[in-house]
Amino acid sequence: MLIEGFGIAGYRSFGSELQKISPCSKVNLLVGQNNSGKSNVLLFLKSHFKSAVEAARGRTAPQFSELDKHLAPQNAPFVFALAAPFNGEVFHKIEANLQGEQRKRANAVLRTPSFTQGDAAAWFVFHQRTTDNRLEISSDFVERIKAEAPLSTTEWSSLWKSLTHQHGGSFDVHWVPETIGRLRNEVLNAPDVTLIPAIRRIDVGRAEEEDYSGLGLIEKLARLQNPPIIEGELRTRFERINTFLRDVVGNQSATLEVPYERDMIVVQMDGRRLPLSSLGTGVHEVTILAAAATALSNRVVCIEEPELHLHPLLQKKLVRYLQAKTDNQYFLTTHSAHLLDTQGAAIFHVRYQNGSTTVERVETAAARSCVCVDLGYRASDLVQANCVIWVEGPSDRIYLNHWIRTFDSNLVEGVHYSIMFYGGRLLSHLSADDPEVTEFISLRRLNRYIAIVIDSDRSSAHAPLNATKRRLRDEFAGGPGFAWITKGREIENYLPIANVEVSVRSIHRDVKRLAGTGQFDHVLNYQRSKGSRPYTADKVKVAHEIVKQPADFSILDLKKWVEKTVSFIREANDF
Repeated sequence: MLIEGFGIAGYRSFGSELQKISPCSKVNLLVGQNNSGKSNVLLFLKSHFKSAVEAARGRTAPQFSELDKHLAPQNAPFVFALAAPFNGEVFHKIEANLQGEQRKRANAVLRTPSFTQGDAAAWFVFHQRTTDNRLEISSDFVERIKAEAPLSTTEWSSLWKSLTHQHGGSFDVHWVPETIGRLRNEVLNAPDVTLIPAIRRIDVGRAEEEDYSGLGLIEKLARLQNPPIIEGELRTRFERINTFLRDVVGNQSATLEVPYERDMIVVQMDGRRLPLSSLGTGVHEVTILAAAATALSNRVVCIEEPELHLHPLLQKKLVRYLQAKTDNQYFLTTHSAHLLDTQGAAIFHVRYQNGSTTVERVETAAARSCVCVDLGYRASDLVQANCVIWVEGPSDRIYLNHWIRTFDSNLVEGVHYSIMFYGGRLLSHLSADDPEVTEFISLRRLNRYIAIVIDSDRSSAHAPLNATKRRLRDEFAGGPGFAWITKGREIENYLPIANVEVSVRSIHRDVKRLAGTGQFDHVLNYQRSKGSRPYTADKVKVAHEIVKQPADFSILDLKKWVEKTVSFIREANDF
């Protein structure tokens, strides 16, 4: 990551308590109400991050206007922090510059409680001096490191010599503070930062070099379309934008073009040439964002409210494009709950409380729910997941998740789909969509995208399905969704018999043999050495054992139904 983590205090709406934005990902969502302080994070990154890094190096003092200072009565001083996660690129850079024992010693220093502050990262915190406004690591911090004694005096001296290439010195004046200072310089990374504001429009003429609001975008696209010979890679970027446009408009013939006059952006589609603006505000808006992000490379890009004018599906397509097709790191402010399930994104809940902005990383379902409430969403506005698959019990869920993950490991239960239990005896009280039978539960009221997995319970190939299962099959066929009725007696008939027998024997003692192994047998029934009556193996324990082995999709019609289930989930999530 270009920025692994940072923190600020004493800046605009940020009060005296340091607020951390960490650990960062490639796409970082800053979510919260209006006037909570989201835009102040982007403003800091765009206007002050680089100068704060230079100030932290001791070269300059950060330059703030009166409006940049925190306006609370206590006039909180500015504090700036940077993180080096122990599994991140910055920390690896620190280790690469040291060898053997010195690397271990630097590691020991950076993992002291004062550095980690309870996180999986080493935090360098810089305070603004009242005398000259310069940034420094506080003397209190240095004293705490000494007290924690991660190294002996001799080890401090040795590490200091390796980092500074000096000799002599003293423990208090040189070895500890200068060692921390050298490690600090490895963390201080200042990538280029670009801000794309909320007000965006494509216009003719030249804009400032760093303006990516849409003004001047024609010139930038023209350079990608017809790059200099030595910069042929730019043309590849232009083709990425075209691929994205085709996905957005659902037309594989769509192609962007900047005409000779450079007075507009043209879209060629189905043999016609149209101004981009004629395709609608949403397509116009999303093209600006995709084009600007593609024109940039290897930098931090801040985007204000990318969801403006965009349908939820376009929002998701845009973020997926930013993740997969560009090499920038993104910080997005948003009010959209549709982006909260973006896979791999870091979500930060920004709130204005008691006169100051607070930032909390969203990592649990409860925190995600809190964000939705803060954005004004209620249960009646949201569904629990993009589709729901109903199964009879816990063992069915274990098998289904195993099979789905085998086909597509990117699908996540609880985000892309939910599995819910109906219980065998409740089946007769369920209805996909039957207004005439009021005592049935209408599943489509819970989620329009639903499917159901039902054991056929047939004892032979000629045995008929009961009336309830036939009714549900017909109702679910009305879509979107389907009823998967097992070709065998129950879901366990899709399991390799050899694996079933090994699993049953590993869980239960004195297993003589399985009672039946055919398509319409209860394959979890077994007989003991003594006695003739059958026993039934623990379904859930067997399931946990079975899924430790690779799935066999050649059994009965399992492959067909799992493929259909995965396609259904992907359709519900617009993949």
